[in-house]
Amino acid sequence: MIDKKPRERLRARIEQYPLLKDAFPPETWEATITDLCERWCEPHRSWHGPKHLADLLQKIAKRYRGPAATCLQLIALYHDAIYNPKAKDNEEKSTELWLLSPASQKNKSLASPVAVALLETKYKHRPSSQLGVMFMELDCAALHASASAQEKQEYEEGIRQEYLKIGWKKYKALRTKFLAKWGERFPEYKPGTEAQLDILETLKPNRKPDAGIQIPR
Repeated sequence: MIDKKPRERLRARIEQYPLLKDAFPPETWEATITDLCERWCEPHRSWHGPKHLADLLQKIAKRYRGPAATCLQLIALYHDAIYNPKAKDNEEKSTELWLLSPASQKNKSLASPVAVALLETKYKHRPSSQLGVMFMELDCAALHASASAQEKQEYEEGIRQEYLKIGWKKYKALRTKFLAKWGERFPEYKPGTEAQLDILETLKPNRKPDAGIQIPR
């Protein structure tokens, strides 16, 4: 039996943000948000799941107002809408999903800026768009030294759970390489990635996946 509670909790959180809801034609909201909540609550997600999205929406609502808030909330909603840990084109597919969305069709002036920022979440280089820069600060907060110890621990454990099918020795080598490269690519994150490496050393190699990092009730 499929547990619908995570989807229901996520939907309840999303409904709290009227700017986001207003970005969609009213007649399309029900079907669109149902589809997106199902995507975000897929069982293979641990870090890239409903809590991550809910946290992003909350941070955006506290920090931004007006069009910037609307754009950033749309980016948050779609940035990991399609997520397969094995795939290398998640960002491209998520961007395509956005461009086909009712919100993109309704808000023609926002369609391209949001799409650009979505593609920039590959983080192969520093985002060049203002929206991309603003969203990266929020999306990658766990990698920064300013993140709380709990957030950094949850992040590292969540990523490991999404790659449990990879043996620990190989995973640890790949993860170490990723964190080192991130710190080189974005120097302001280096103290934070060094802290992640310390956490990596403490992880239980074969921890079994649970229900993921859930939205608090």
